[in-house]
Amino acid sequence: AGQLDQAISNYKKAIELKSEEAPQCSLPAWLGRHLCPKSLSFMYCNLGQALVQKGNVPEAERDYSKAKSLGPDSPYLHSLSGDILRAEGKWDEAASEYRVAIGEGLTNDSRIYYELARILWLKGDFDHSLENFRKASDLDPNHKKQIEALILGLTLWLEGNCDPAGEQFRIASQLDPRLKEQIEALTSNKPAVPSKGRC
Repeated sequence: AGQLDQAISNYKKAIELKSEEAPQCSLPAWLGRHLCPKSLSFMYCNLGQALVQKGNVPEAERDYSKAKSLGPDSPYLHSLSGDILRAEGKWDEAASEYRVAIGEGLTNDSRIYYELARILWLKGDFDHSLENFRKASDLDPNHKKQIEALILGLTLWLEGNCDPAGEQFRIASQLDPRLKEQIEALTSNKPAVPSKGRC
């Protein structure tokens, strides 16, 4: 719902309560990971993802390390790693981590497909970007309107219908301001747009 401060506060409280219930989690990581509830690692992943969205990447990295020390390798860890790498501008590494998360079974999380789509768009891979945007939309109808506007905007832009494309891009970016980055990458021809684009 976009209430990141409240989410972060609640995740921290949940971690505190879970840690009090499971004192063995204070043991060294090599031992604690075998005794700690697996849910604690998952909580650290969720906290880290909220912190990345808030822009606090250093703290998210600490939570990633904690999650990794408490639990076995999991798709959630790869998802958080992808978020951190994306925030650091390491697009190829982030895309790779998102793909691993999906490959390991995290296939019902629309956010992962959405973030992967945003990266692929910035890299100029529009076909795969749209494929992942559509998967995100199928999983979460809340993404549907901005994705439909973005896809229609791209189609119109590549056909040379600049004004209608601009209107669709405006709608998409109003619904999700993060999409401004994708729209600017296209409309400023960075990366290069296919030659059929005439805008």
